[in-house]
Amino acid sequence: MSQENLKLLIVDDEVDLRAMIASLFDDSGIRVFQAENGQNALDIIMKGNRPDAIISDINLPIMNGLDFLRELNNLGVNIPIVFLTGYGDIRNLNSAERLGAYEFLEKPFNISHLMEVAKSAMELGHQLKELQMEIVLLLSNPRGNTAKIKSFFPKEFPDAEIETMVKEAMAANPFKPVSQADQFMIALIA
Repeated sequence: MSQENLKLLIVDDEVDLRAMIASLFDDSGIRVFQAENGQNALDIIMKGNRPDAIISDINLPIMNGLDFLRELNNLGVNIPIVFLTGYGDIRNLNSAERLGAYEFLEKPFNISHLMEVAKSAMELGHQLKELQMEIVLLLSNPRGNTAKIKSFFPKEFPDAEIETMVKEAMAANPFKPVSQADQFMIALIA
């Protein structure tokens, strides 16, 4: 996968640190977005600039990193997030893990390790976006795609439920989200 296709969002209220991290990835050809708090990061994403991964401090003004991840989860937006913090308390680590953080690194961090973890997170995030787009396309035109749709589900998932979802997708207005399909996509990429 070409790094030029990857996007990264860096969220930190320390301007110099944010700029330093951004320059590491800019030099690699990765498109980098920057925000100084969780609310600004959320605004960037909601405007259609969805990154493949996020590097975020936990202790941020306005909306901290954990609240930012919680809000992404509430919206059904699953983007791998690497948390950075200068405060290595176990409560933040446990909260970050429960919310689905990809990785948790303590400041000061090793730059090459941060780059390695972030690139791995971006590759995963890029794959998740591609899978989500394929599922949306299949569900937007489910006729003849039932077998392909079934392949995304675990084998234990009842065929009758999949067939019901496909029928609902066929009957739905294409501009209106199909609730069961949306729930499946969120569960699949969460």
